[in-house]
Amino acid sequence: MNAFNSVAITDLDKINWNRLYHAYGVATDTPSNLQNLINHDLVQRNDAIGHLFSAVLHQGTIYTVTPIVVRILIGMLQNPVLNEDMSEFYREKYKAHLAQTKKELSSPNITDIMKKPLLHRCTQLEKVLDSQDGNNGLVQVLSFLDHVGESLSYNKVPAEISNPSTEELYKLFNSASEEDDNEEFWLSPIHEKLTSRAIFDLFCMADDVLLSVNSFASDINPTVMKTARNVVANWTKVADKRHGHGL
Repeated sequence: MNAFNSVAITDLDKINWNRLYHAYGVATDTPSNLQNLINHDLVQRNDAIGHLFSAVLHQGTIYTVTPIVVRILIGMLQNPVLNEDMSEFYREKYKAHLAQTKKELSSPNITDIMKKPLLHRCTQLEKVLDSQDGNNGLVQVLSFLDHVGESLSYNKVPAEISNPSTEELYKLFNSASEEDDNEEFWLSPIHEKLTSRAIFDLFCMADDVLLSVNSFASDINPTVMKTARNVVANWTKVADKRHGHGL
């Protein structure tokens, strides 16, 4: 463990991932993705970053796995592998995306209504390709923490926390499957209790997140510095709400 009350990457096997879930179900795939955030293989690292944004925090929704992932990430920020430059990797992805978008624009079947969002996408991709800012895994992890903080800043601190019973948890996870449309699992009323607990836990770690990110707010990499400052701004709002409730 480190000074920020985080969870070390070496302790992933001590966590019961079978009792945590993200946007696509039980979070048994999350530990391997966390390991791949510090993988020298850029494809695997990119996939792991995608897992953070699509599963662990899906369109601003917080899941039971989100707090433990945040704990792990704030302990990972100083890992030098995260600072390996991924600019060229992303540049090639954006170039391919731009080429595909231009191909869609040249289609004889395209209408004016279809053309507008495609032109906007081209403009945005060209801006990214013109940017000289370096990109690395650290920027992406900080951006994820920023999104979590932003989501929390719109939430209220849960007034009352009641943990599900062992029987309720067994029933919930016994109904889980790898299918995205597992209706019985997702419609369970137990989710409300679990979500409130996850949100409460995230509020309680606001000071730890700020302590771990503050040093990057003056980083020499302008993208790291800007992203870290956004993290600090959002998590300061979270910390203010936390302290306002005497937590």
